[in-house]
Amino acid sequence: MDFKKAMQRIGWRLQQPTFKPNNEDKQAYNAIVQVIESQQKQQFKNHELFAKLYIHIYGKFISHYKTTVLDVVPRKELHKILETPMSILIEKFTKEMNDSELYTLMEKSNIKIDHPAFKNEHEKKEDAQKIDMKNLNIWKQEDVSECLENEVNHAINLQTLSKAKQNL
Repeated sequence: MDFKKAMQRIGWRLQQPTFKPNNEDKQAYNAIVQVIESQQKQQFKNHELFAKLYIHIYGKFISHYKTTVLDVVPRKELHKILETPMSILIEKFTKEMNDSELYTLMEKSNIKIDHPAFKNEHEKKEDAQKIDMKNLNIWKQEDVSECLENEVNHAINLQTLSKAKQNL
């Protein structure tokens, strides 16, 4: 029995006032279960890179939150990331890159990285004079977006090539 017939059969049977499952109902149900299981397995195979990253990050979140797979917190946090618009993730990534550039420049300028609240006005002025802002690389979001797109596509292409080689 194929999927469409199985669904029609289940739909028809559920509309009957005195529904008692028979052998065809069981076959229809089993056919639906088989199709769903097959689709799930194929989906996992088709999105192997995503699955690898999901599993890795999920494990990291379980460790970070000191929980187990039975706790919903790591899963919820991971799903928050998946639900975040791409533009927001790229914006955050760009900010992190620019922060990193600034910290590197501060270190090269022999500026002690402390919270500004712990520095007096004299130290703040000294730090400002030490730093050469011409050496600060500022990343633009458009450039970061393009680089990230290239990185992701490169990873996908490497995976595709690797799989093709395995099938030879």
